[in-house]
Amino acid sequence: MTNILISDTKSGHKTATINGIKLHSAYDPIKECERSVSELSIGKANLLIVSGIALGYHILEISKRFPNTSILAIDYSSEIINYAQEFNRLSSLGITCVSNKEDAINFIELLDLEKFTGLAHYIHRPSHGLNPEFYDSIVSDCSKLISSRISDLLTRFEFEEKWVENIFLNVPKLSKGFAISNLFNKFKSMPGIIVSAGPSLKKNIKLLKNINEQALILAVDTAFPVLRKHNIVPHLVMTLDAQKFSIKHFLGQYNTNTALIADLVSCPSIIRDFKGTIFFSTTSKIAYTDMGECLRETTPSVDWLEKFILPVGDIQSGGSVATNAFDVLLNLGCNPIILVGQDLAYTGREMHSTGTYHNDGWIPTCSRFLNLDTINQNIIRKRKISRVPAYGNERNERNETAITDFILTLYRTWFENSSKIVPVKVINATEGGAKIENTLEMSLQDVIDSMSQKKSPVEIINNIKTNHINNENISTGIKNALSTAEELEKIVNSKSDMNLYEQTYNILEQFETESLYRPLLRKANFYIARKSFNESDTNNIMKAELPRIINKIKPILEKCLSALK
Repeated sequence: MTNILISDTKSGHKTATINGIKLHSAYDPIKECERSVSELSIGKANLLIVSGIALGYHILEISKRFPNTSILAIDYSSEIINYAQEFNRLSSLGITCVSNKEDAINFIELLDLEKFTGLAHYIHRPSHGLNPEFYDSIVSDCSKLISSRISDLLTRFEFEEKWVENIFLNVPKLSKGFAISNLFNKFKSMPGIIVSAGPSLKKNIKLLKNINEQALILAVDTAFPVLRKHNIVPHLVMTLDAQKFSIKHFLGQYNTNTALIADLVSCPSIIRDFKGTIFFSTTSKIAYTDMGECLRETTPSVDWLEKFILPVGDIQSGGSVATNAFDVLLNLGCNPIILVGQDLAYTGREMHSTGTYHNDGWIPTCSRFLNLDTINQNIIRKRKISRVPAYGNERNERNETAITDFILTLYRTWFENSSKIVPVKVINATEGGAKIENTLEMSLQDVIDSMSQKKSPVEIINNIKTNHINNENISTGIKNALSTAEELEKIVNSKSDMNLYEQTYNILEQFETESLYRPLLRKANFYIARKSFNESDTNNIMKAELPRIINKIKPILEKCLSALK
């Protein structure tokens, strides 16, 4: 129980005591905070997390000293936050005050990292001492999330130009496909199975052969060739990798009753050559502000594309195709969601199930001096591995562990967090690998025995394949995008002394193409935002970057426009 006492100080300001601990000076809390904050240095950081709000005097002083810094203030007592707001009106200064981890994480999720220059931390010692684990845990999780989001941003730097290219190469094929949103809520209360390509898939794969009428089977692309080798036809297969090697999952695929779910950035060769029905999706991140406003961060250029076609359907991701597949089944209305081959560990010191293209590609390199076990071992040794509780520990009480690594742990954490909050039952029927918290462990045979589904998933899919995506209006948008490129060429070659950065965005606004070109300009924007450049330096950066962007985008747009005719 928290006992808060508010009292007057000799200087006339209020002070607070919690459970006998004074949060501020009983004489002059203002001068006390001025002295404390005077020692704070934040360098180039533009985000400051404050552990402990108390009555907010130190936060007011921080705000004065660092007016251009965003402040996230944390306190374990919502009651003390109310007092701080009453006496010092922190919210009116744009300071975010939270009393739980969820709100702190949501703040970090909404942070614009393209303008992020660093994180600083201030500890209000009296408050922190009342509940150090609370504060340290939240600050640690916020720091990890920022690191993860920066990693995602760097991934965007590396891949998003490829994503933009693939989107425009796939645009002419949209009219032959359907939006994944057509499938949303069409499989209510039908069991949905995600088949991944973990090493344990070989244990129970044969059980999937005769349940096509009992559950919707969605395979990730790496598991697709494994299922085909066992003459198992999943209802759906999902791909979202933009790189060319992903076509190997589909080699030897002829006419099929399996429908493909393809992210708009997927390798164009897969979409071009796939013989069955195609449903298009896009990966987006959905977050909500404190006011309940929905913020959507989607794949680069998709928001521009949606000016000319209806949205195909958002799928949220945890970084892997299996996490996307989970969100697909959730949107389709499946219940329960069943995980098969989702090891999230190197079960038996193997990377993947036998039958994947990875394993098949290694077989020709084998000899009497080098076998598949050795190849797997050599790769795993290069990873920073750790041990986690294994699947089945609750039943056999042997406290077995599974070998995993940092990336697989991120995916496992995503599944654990998602399984905790979704309104459906999540069953882990992998029968191997790492334990996934918040899921129910069952053998696949027991899961199948419990099924009573009667309606055919194939029938549902076939009944909604009527409305192809209409891409007829995209040509107009692409012409505008090409006109934008021509105008950008003019200002680059101009000898005008005008601000090139401002001119660029004026042109993008004029042709309504800012959302298309933004991902291509992201590196330049990221660099400029972090440096105190004068106009001349900024102009030089833009003069170097714009020709590269123009040379990249023009051929892609011209090829797309030609294919649409």
